[in-house]
Amino acid sequence: MLDRIIRTKIRQYHNHLFIGFIIFISLLIRISLLGHNDIRSDYNDFLIPWCDFYRRVGIVKGLRDGVGNYYIPYNVFLAMISQTRLPYWLPLGLLSITFEYLSVFCLYKILALTKGTLSSPLRMLASLTILFVPVSFLNSSLWKQCDSIYTFFLLAAVLYILRENYTLAMIMLSISFVFKQQAIFFFPFFIMVYLIKDRFHIYNIIFFPLIYLIAGLPAIICGREAMEVYTIYQYQLQGNLEMYSGLPNISVLGLIDYDSLFHAMILTTIIIFTYTAYFIYHNASVIDKNMLISLSIWCVYTCCMFLPTMHERYDYYVVLYLTVYAIVYNRKMIPSALLINIVSVINYTTYFFGEDAVMISMNFIAPCYMAAYLWFTYCCYRSVSLKKKSRKL
Repeated sequence: MLDRIIRTKIRQYHNHLFIGFIIFISLLIRISLLGHNDIRSDYNDFLIPWCDFYRRVGIVKGLRDGVGNYYIPYNVFLAMISQTRLPYWLPLGLLSITFEYLSVFCLYKILALTKGTLSSPLRMLASLTILFVPVSFLNSSLWKQCDSIYTFFLLAAVLYILRENYTLAMIMLSISFVFKQQAIFFFPFFIMVYLIKDRFHIYNIIFFPLIYLIAGLPAIICGREAMEVYTIYQYQLQGNLEMYSGLPNISVLGLIDYDSLFHAMILTTIIIFTYTAYFIYHNASVIDKNMLISLSIWCVYTCCMFLPTMHERYDYYVVLYLTVYAIVYNRKMIPSALLINIVSVINYTTYFFGEDAVMISMNFIAPCYMAAYLWFTYCCYRSVSLKKKSRKL
């Protein structure tokens, strides 16, 4: 009797039970990592001293005097966390984890918009995939980083672009930027979308400086100089004068002379985007919603591949959403997704535990990272070409 009732309920609610179990396991993974802070990480080197500063001087004086090189919104979070009686690692980790689950919801909405043939449970399962990409829980729970925050707003920007609500898309991009400067990697994507979408108006760009100015007001109200507030990112740019900063991009292959190559690599990246924009513009008629998603991933990946001073965490958006894209939209991209996941785990492990923990040379990892990029680029190009040919038939 009891077995029959149990099996009946399982048949009736098996999708909900399975999804609930998956979410439960994803939470257990993150909870198990939260308290491990005896590794090399920004949490010990920066976040603890910054929170100690806010606890010592208070929120108002802390925002007035300033600490660290993050912009004001994340500093407001740090200031509030410092006033709790909790160990810093708990609210910091929970903050990043919260945005991971918000990203799952946002990704579900994107899949509902672009993969209507998939049932709702399958879309949810596909969305939950990002929670089990190793970089996601290593970044938020173990490293206590805020990459999940700014990438959530990038993903929301993609969602609103697909809905052709370009005003909200620009607002989401602007919010992402005030949390982390690396949101600038999305600029080429937005420019290409502007070129091919007539409803994307140039005046939408006003939200970018407007939100940036508004985001700095809490520190200015507390008494900090406006110029000091609004040039925080400029100070951040001056902090690293090396071509290679942890991400095994093209710089690892001998392009390490910062003084002579810094501007050359930036210009090279601009040229690559210029050619791509030209290609996209002349194939605008075949660029569909799925291709726009892959284009957003490709733009961030290209920045990570060619720009100097790229850190291990900067390809966070690429690793997560290329993985899902390869599974759901284009399985020919799975080799790229597998390679970039392996490389990213090696990068994180090397950072946490030192080079002795991973007996693999960067001279080997960098070509793998580049191979993943080249294959992904080829797949993106081929999908456009094939659709163009099918239109002619």
